[in-house]
Amino acid sequence: MTDFTVTLAGRSFRVSARYAETASYFPAPDPEAPLVPGAPVSIPETDWQEYLQSGMEDCAHTEYSVLTAHCSDALLAFDCVILHAAALRWRDRSWLIIAPSGVGKSTQTRNLQTLLPGEVSVICGDRPVLVRRGSEIWVHPSPWNGKEGWHGAEAAPLGGLILLRRGPENRLYALREDEAILNLYVAFIHTSASVEAVTKVADLEDGLLRAVPTWLLVSDTVPDSTRCLVDGIFS
Repeated sequence: MTDFTVTLAGRSFRVSARYAETASYFPAPDPEAPLVPGAPVSIPETDWQEYLQSGMEDCAHTEYSVLTAHCSDALLAFDCVILHAAALRWRDRSWLIIAPSGVGKSTQTRNLQTLLPGEVSVICGDRPVLVRRGSEIWVHPSPWNGKEGWHGAEAAPLGGLILLRRGPENRLYALREDEAILNLYVAFIHTSASVEAVTKVADLEDGLLRAVPTWLLVSDTVPDSTRCLVDGIFS
């Protein structure tokens, strides 16, 4: 096992990895971030075997990828969680585009940057860290930036949620909390290792939905669907 340190949302965690190469996927930790006490974050052997049996390759990149859920578990104690979303920054606020892989988060991000040149930057391309601070939710970068590797913008308070799905139209809908709750919950990344962890994620989701507005973007063609975002939100 190889031990190294990862900084997430201003807190440093020790990580114990099977592969020495796994550490190379993570940036150098922030020397000023406080180190969280306790045992290092690691993937239990039973979980690792389940990942391999599901078809994942036995390699450092797999370990780097699945460590997301285990790091998110550790963050829950600090009112933080990792979410599967593209995190953008516009006008000093963060905006999350949420959808399963392959639906078009990267395409919408790229189109927004084209339609609003110089206005939209990327905090994290795939799995940002959400932090609850009182009544606000802040969005922070993470080492998991997606296949494009998009990152670089600073953390910012959350401005809104955009649930993305494909459909036979291009339209933006405002959603009530009860309309968004199920599709949003599945985007939270964690291992569901305990009832307490699941309850904590549900509590964070509730705070998220209460803090900011949520929209559903139905996308048939691009960039027409992206223009719905520009006209409805980014204007």
